[in-house]
Amino acid sequence: MPVMKFCTFMGQKTLLSSLRKFRWGVAKWATVKVYLGVATLRAKLVGSWDKTAVWSVPQIRDGGMSMNRLALLFGLLSVVVWVVPQRAQPQYPTHPHFVWGLVPSFFKAHRTHSDQEVVDNAIAILLGIGDYCWHEGFHYQVIRIQKACVELDPQFSEAYENAAWLLVSYNRKEEALALLQRYLRENPNRYEPYYEIGWFYYHWQKQPAEAIPWLEKALRFPHPPIIEHTLAHAYERVGRLEEALAVWENKLKRYPNDLVAKRQVERLRQLLQQKR
Repeated sequence: MPVMKFCTFMGQKTLLSSLRKFRWGVAKWATVKVYLGVATLRAKLVGSWDKTAVWSVPQIRDGGMSMNRLALLFGLLSVVVWVVPQRAQPQYPTHPHFVWGLVPSFFKAHRTHSDQEVVDNAIAILLGIGDYCWHEGFHYQVIRIQKACVELDPQFSEAYENAAWLLVSYNRKEEALALLQRYLRENPNRYEPYYEIGWFYYHWQKQPAEAIPWLEKALRFPHPPIIEHTLAHAYERVGRLEEALAVWENKLKRYPNDLVAKRQVERLRQLLQQKR
């Protein structure tokens, strides 16, 4: 089939280019591991160990996995890695920084570069290191990295939010709140900092009355519907049932098929009738 042949070709190209372009690092390590794994499987099934089979990759065809199949697997993964980011479109705009999000100019020889390119690449490198630290459990280092990203780009919302979440997780709540307040000062025209402070009081401090003013301010800006959910729950927690019902009814008017809003409207109406 043409598709299978194309994927096999892409897989072979990926395998070879990985070794050619990267003489150290993850690509070479992972590829060699795959080669050794297939060779080991061959030795176990055939009952002999041929050292040449480890490096003479085309000879490894025993054990039910030929190199064409292996290349096909790499090819399919290459297609997925290339296609999925092209089709994925977030519902709400996000900041351009992301893990290992180096701009193309980072890999090109150049004599001039914009300040923004320098900042974007520096943040991308920091986030890559932070991703490693996160998976290895070095959370204190992740906090420092996120704070460094904030210094480089005060509008980088994810850095504030991730750092604050980690700080709260380690019971450094005062430090987290101070960071969120700076988030608000640097980004006063977005819903996120208002919501994050509101969520801090509502969820982490268990103070819904303190959270309500911040959540109400968040609604003044374009926002996802989840913000309204939190505000409605906060109203209900402090006994302001009519206002909680109004929030759910308002959402139901805009989203008539929203089952969550329907259930909440019915539940609150029954609750109000019982109290009357």
